[in-house]
Amino acid sequence: MEGYLQKWTNYLKGWQLRYFVLKDGILSYFNTENDSKNGDCKGSYKIFMFDIIVNKSDKTRVDLILSNENNLYLKASDYKERQKWLVALASQKAIYPSNALPSQLNDSNENTSKLLSQNENSMSGTYDSTYFLKLKQSELKLYCDLLSQQITIQFQL
Repeated sequence: MEGYLQKWTNYLKGWQLRYFVLKDGILSYFNTENDSKNGDCKGSYKIFMFDIIVNKSDKTRVDLILSNENNLYLKASDYKERQKWLVALASQKAIYPSNALPSQLNDSNENTSKLLSQNENSMSGTYDSTYFLKLKQSELKLYCDLLSQQITIQFQL
């Protein structure tokens, strides 16, 4: 997925319009769409590192939280666009676990499950089963937040 989002920079500059590309579990951003074609990348993030948070006060905002680091705050043009990005981000996070290379994965759930079970059997250090539990908890929280918002919107109509 790709498109324009606003990115929070700081209190001096505020929200800046940037062109984002989400591919193979990596979210990259550029000043413009043309810069993305020229490879003039401003920054890239591996999605598995972030907790994806639905901002409850701003229906256009997505917060990507990285513990003990800088967080990434993004705003879409409207609610529907934000929902598309949330689904894309969550899907990429689920498809590309932290220690898998994009070439090892495809869209097949069977291959993803197989890779996850292989990783659980061969993990050491920081790659243990608690990592996958935290990953799944993060995904469940995101989907719970999304469903809650859908219910709220339906009752308002």
